[in-house]
Amino acid sequence: MPLTRLDVRRSLERALQKLDASSTWGELEVWRPRAEKSQLRSEWCSNVALKGKLSGSRLERLLELLKADALTNGLSWNVGLERGFVHFSMNEQEQNRVLEQARRAGEGFGRGESLKGQRVNVEWVSADPSGPLSAQGARIALSGEALCRLLEAHGAQVTREYFQNDDLSSSKARALGESVLAWYRSAFEGEDDLEENPSILSSEWVRGVAREAVREDGSRWLLAPSEEARAQFAQRARDAALAAQRASLAALGVRFDVYTSEAALLEQGLVQAMLDRLKASGQLEERSGSSWLKTSARGDEADRPLVRRGRPTYLATDIAYHGYKFSRGFGRIINIWTSQHRPYVARTKAALELAGLDAKAVQVLACEGVRPRRDGIAIAGEGSGVSADQLLEDVPGDALKYFLIAPSWEDVAVVEVEVATRDDESNPAYAIQLLPSRLTMLASELEARVDFAARTQPISEEFEAWTPSEKTLRRLVALWPDESQAAAQNLEPQRVARFALELAQAARTDLSSTRASTTFERHQEELAARLALLQAARVVARQALHILNIAPREQF
Repeated sequence: MPLTRLDVRRSLERALQKLDASSTWGELEVWRPRAEKSQLRSEWCSNVALKGKLSGSRLERLLELLKADALTNGLSWNVGLERGFVHFSMNEQEQNRVLEQARRAGEGFGRGESLKGQRVNVEWVSADPSGPLSAQGARIALSGEALCRLLEAHGAQVTREYFQNDDLSSSKARALGESVLAWYRSAFEGEDDLEENPSILSSEWVRGVAREAVREDGSRWLLAPSEEARAQFAQRARDAALAAQRASLAALGVRFDVYTSEAALLEQGLVQAMLDRLKASGQLEERSGSSWLKTSARGDEADRPLVRRGRPTYLATDIAYHGYKFSRGFGRIINIWTSQHRPYVARTKAALELAGLDAKAVQVLACEGVRPRRDGIAIAGEGSGVSADQLLEDVPGDALKYFLIAPSWEDVAVVEVEVATRDDESNPAYAIQLLPSRLTMLASELEARVDFAARTQPISEEFEAWTPSEKTLRRLVALWPDESQAAAQNLEPQRVARFALELAQAARTDLSSTRASTTFERHQEELAARLALLQAARVVARQALHILNIAPREQF
């Protein structure tokens, strides 16, 4: 199996145990360093020396133990020290060995089983049905789909779930219904001051729902009781919003296995059953006509209401919803929320603990928003911002996927429309889409010149006739299993996007150097090794694009 940072962590643990068995080192950090920040060009590094305050003879002893451990356990890397960080570099033999594994594995190279047996529920997007899907919703949608594909690539059984906030009795639904009703009436009664009324939603989408009602129903609702009309328009708006959001998700290439209805949870009694369970266990306290959950006892900054004015709060529904997920046999639950929901994470986990649910099995990813720009100037959007459909009008879908997935969860995704629409490699999305075709072209130039015998020979661990650009490609191929696994373990599909771009840049460099060199004078063994390298890199490129749900460009 290819070496990974997990092997580095285990080696460090063994060496530290021999160095000082009495100390507790905690979780050891191991990461892939940026090339520009290290002269060693290592694959992995750790801050164990700084964390353990190791220096002098103790640090030298740690390095000796790590080198001995590598020999004992057949770990083909070199160990070095730079600016207080311990570095691990795959040696030439290991990189050749992994390339041979890739040659034999074919399309299966890089896929793993580290998550095999895990039943994972991923719930994301779950936007309020009060308008079209936002740009931030599009980012969450695309990143969530990439995360699901990444988890599946490493053996997890993933269920994609969308939670519909469709309870028509909620305050948001009431406000939506009242707003549509107000604009509906204004079509007949000529009210001009609605935009200045803070309680009335005035987005173009809300007005559009009202105009559609006028076209379909005429004046039918003018004389209807206000409550009846409000409820009817809330349902009309909810259905229109859900239809619009599903259409946007389909345009983005995002699918869900399950749509769970908030209204259904209430109607089926699951929310009331959870409230009864919490009350029976003494976790609810009645105050001023409301029921409060004692979340402050579990680290929350305050207790939280679960029932107010006789109606369950959103937190009550959320607890019941998580209980419903666990009842379906999921051992791991991942929620992707907007960054605005960060304050809700602690209270939700505290509430789950009080409900007797496994809060540690629930992971919440908070995703920042999107900042689309044209010529460096922010693109203005109505209401809560630019919609997903507006983004898709400006940027091709596959390019949009790269720009929305690549930034870290905690960073705003900046989409420069002028860059994202270029058909050249200054556009990173274009570069990664071009990657499989480029590698196919380079491989095709060799296939006719490599005889069958050379092509079927395994790559020797001692093979050395690599050009500098080929060495860069070989290193990335060898790193892919670790990068992909680390991305899955850390729930970071962003790593795959960045790795794909790094691979694309390496392939472009290789193309330039090949055109400038005398490739045709190389021996059969060298040509066969290069062919295997290009084919392996193409497998990695295809896997990365599949995870990102980006279609490759068929023609170079």
